[in-house]
Amino acid sequence: MGIKMIKTNTFIRALCFCFAVGMLLQITQATAATWVNKKTEYTKVEDGIYIERTVNSSTGEVLSEETVMKTAKGFFQVEKKSDGSWGLTNKGQADQAAAESGGGDSGGGGGGGGC
Repeated sequence: MGIKMIKTNTFIRALCFCFAVGMLLQITQATAATWVNKKTEYTKVEDGIYIERTVNSSTGEVLSEETVMKTAKGFFQVEKKSDGSWGLTNKGQADQAAAESGGGDSGGGGGGGGC
């Protein structure tokens, strides 16, 4: 009876190991399928104002495009006012306030500052 118990325990361990390896492969494949290499490009419009483009490095496709203002704390989303001047959007104001209070990286007008 002892040998039969050892064979059963070995079988259960092998089954658990196979299940764990299978789960790891599924997670790895799901993560790899959603990965996109991105780069950020800035094109100067005028002093302190830039077009920020997030581009897929592999295909060259533009993923997002924002008009941003460069400040000492980073780049923040802006819009052109009716008088021709540039002003921060609501999102740009919020991002700038967060950056000034030390609340994190703004990183840019459109993409936030994350990874």
